[in-house]
This record gives sequence, structure tokens and C-alpha cells, in this order.
Amino acid sequence: LEPLGAQRQEKCGPNRPTSTGYSCNNAVEQPEAADLLAGLARAVDESDAVLAALDPAALESRVTIQGVDVTRMGAIYHVVEHFAMHTGQILWIVKARMGRELGFYAVAEGKARATWTGTDEGEASSDDE
Repeated sequence: LEPLGAQRQEKCGPNRPTSTGYSCNNAVEQPEAADLLAGLARAVDESDAVLAALDPAALESRVTIQGVDVTRMGAIYHVVEHFAMHTGQILWIVKARMGRELGFYAVAEGKARATWTGTDEGEASSDDE
């Protein structure tokens, strides 16, 4: 197997910028976690604004995306499941590197209970059910 950096360089080409603004050719220099999280938060906020502005009546209208005819609602669901898949991949990598569960849930008497309470700003809470 080739190192990840070699695969990225071959796929992207030397010094070709990516959608994140970081060069594909910087396998050694990695962006700061805070920068990545801020970019993710911006992307989610922008997506939320687009979804909020959609006319519900237009969700069944059809569009062609990458040569595939889909409803707007189908396209939205596809993006959500794609995002969820990558979230799972990230969590799997973090768990593998840490060598332990991440502590989002505690299992007692055969039932899972959420233990995650969100950020210091209170953006999410296990009590918000």
C-alpha cells in the first residue's frame, strides 16, 4: 500500500487546490482542527439557509444532477445520507486512533442512554428530546 499522501498527490496532482482551500500536495502540513470545524460549521449553516428558503411545493419537482433525474427531495436525502456516511467514517477513525469508545452513549440494563451534552455554547443537549 502507498502512503495516504502519495495517493492524494497522484489523484489531485501537484499544487492543485481543493474545495477546502488546502493544496492536495500537503500531506505533511495538515490544517488545524479548529479551521476544519469552522469550515464544516459554515457549510452546515449555508446548507440550512438553502433548505429553509426552499418552497415545499418545489420538493417534488425533478432536476438532473450528474446525469441522473431525481426529485429535489431525493437529492436532499442523498446529500444527508452522504454526510451521515462521512460522519460515521470520521467517528470510526477517531475511535480506532483513540482505542476506545467515544462516550456518546452509556449502556445500562440493556438500554443505551445519551451522555453527550453538546458544546459549551449549548448547541445540542441530550435533554432536548
